[in-house]
Amino acid sequence: MAEGKPQEPIPPQDIYQAICGAASQDPSLVQSCTKLLQEFEDHPGTWEQLHAIVAEKTNVALDVRRMAIIQFKNGALNVWKNRRCARSHVVTTHIK
Repeated sequence: MAEGKPQEPIPPQDIYQAICGAASQDPSLVQSCTKLLQEFEDHPGTWEQLHAIVAEKTNVALDVRRMAIIQFKNGALNVWKNRRCARSHVVTTHIK
């Protein structure tokens, strides 16, 4: 993708299919879908779609909801840690 070009949102059904694949019992499918979900993280709307899957209690299988919870938690922690590291770098460079 070109530098500076805004990324397109991932269609909700693609995120849902990737979560379903990551929750599957097939190791190769789990691996490919997990990688795909990591690629989706930087696209707008991904976190909202993961939240929507987690919140859907009647039409989504429990294993799929659990996988969405795990992806959301892990992704949020990574984003938070990256922001925290970036802020500490800015603070330390301004102090010097």
